Amino acid sequence: MTIRLPANPDGVYDMLRSKVKRPRSGTLQKLRDQATRTAWKLVQDWVEVQMSLIEMQQAEFLQVFLPYVWDGKKTFYSALKDQGFKMLTAGNHPGA
Repeated sequence: MTIRLPANPDGVYDMLRSKVKRPRSGTLQKLRDQATRTAWKLVQDWVEVQMSLIEMQQAEFLQVFLPYVWDGKKTFYSALKDQGFKMLTAGNHPGA
């Protein structure tokens, strides 16, 4: 099973960039580099917490990582989103 995690350096960059009023020469590239490091560090921290939950039997692997299962084209979450989350309507899941 392949898992594709959602690091978003562009989102981090946008937030960091909004905090800089008048960037000096080279600042924007430094922000872009920092955004990439920060985005991946956030994912790493999140994975470590999720793995702790699994280890402590507070969650199962698929509970945590199912949205990020990758089929070679898109994640499970992306597939649901592309279909307007129709699979999640009341008549289409157990217990409904």
